[in-house]
Amino acid sequence: MSIRQSCNMLPYLIASCLCFCFICVQQKTLRSRAVVIPLAILTLPAALRNYTVGTDSVVYSREFRFPYRHYSFEWNPEIEKGYQWVILLLKSLHSDYAVYFMTMAVLCIAPVLLVLKKRSPHYFLSVYVFVTFGLYFALYNQVRQAIAMGICFIAIKYLVEKKAVKYALLIALASQFHISALLLLGFYFLCHLRVRLELKVAAIFLIGLSVTSLVIAFMAAGNGRYQHYTLAAASGKNGLMTVLLYVAIALGLYIYGRKLRKRSEEYRVLECSYLCGIAALIPVAMLGTDPAGPQRIAQYFVYYLMLLIPMVLKEINRRWLTLCFCLGAYAYFLLLMANNIGGIYPWKINDAFNLF
Repeated sequence: MSIRQSCNMLPYLIASCLCFCFICVQQKTLRSRAVVIPLAILTLPAALRNYTVGTDSVVYSREFRFPYRHYSFEWNPEIEKGYQWVILLLKSLHSDYAVYFMTMAVLCIAPVLLVLKKRSPHYFLSVYVFVTFGLYFALYNQVRQAIAMGICFIAIKYLVEKKAVKYALLIALASQFHISALLLLGFYFLCHLRVRLELKVAAIFLIGLSVTSLVIAFMAAGNGRYQHYTLAAASGKNGLMTVLLYVAIALGLYIYGRKLRKRSEEYRVLECSYLCGIAALIPVAMLGTDPAGPQRIAQYFVYYLMLLIPMVLKEINRRWLTLCFCLGAYAYFLLLMANNIGGIYPWKINDAFNLF
């Protein structure tokens, strides 16, 4: 990695290191889990960035840039109503895109940190997975889905506790930011169905082979924003390596989580969701579609890794393994940035904050 590349990644590197350090220090000294300061640290690079950082940022921030910020808001029938209400409210309060980016970052990150604070067996590792696995970078690109994923992450409580109505209400709320959240309704019944895990995974894979192309075509036909989901991957970038990584993690969880599966209801439910979600992803990858499209759906389930991986590492209880995982995850984090996943590289500052 060149010096120039490192400098362009510097805001992400500084923010991640400061976040990790602060969490460690507060946990060691005060025996508490920090949320506010890590939230502020992770929000800062997102809020101060130029609107060109992030593949979809140009489109998302348009309402808050000249000359569109001076125009009245127009409802778009192809965009979920919940997101549009947030934009309408925000635009009535302030019309600068830095405020928009800051607000979106808080809406995306805060639910994750709050859930992890309450449910994670190892808070530092959970936040570490959130950042290094690229889940943090979702807010730089697929903003609506990132908000929806945060709401769905909150719904874990009701998924585990078998409170179907409350779970469904939260998923319905999430769908007002991204319609794909509705897919998680079916996973409630799948997780609590008393059938062997292996049979569930196999069934989801076979069903995926049969209906994936039809579902993608249906989404594209119903909404012009999803038409690129049907396109072939450009320049050979079909996200296959990412899918293979998720599959490898799924195998690791299945093998090393056997005891946890019997002992912990939370682990059993989240593992089932993740494994079935990845099983559904494989047929999508086999289609060779644009990975920026339907493969994004997998991120709903990858969010569960923030809880599953710390659970398994705690169960194995080997420091060297945890250290190896941390080193590997950070290397993956650097690769994500170097390969400009989601258009996050190079980071540029908002012209309004540029002093030079």
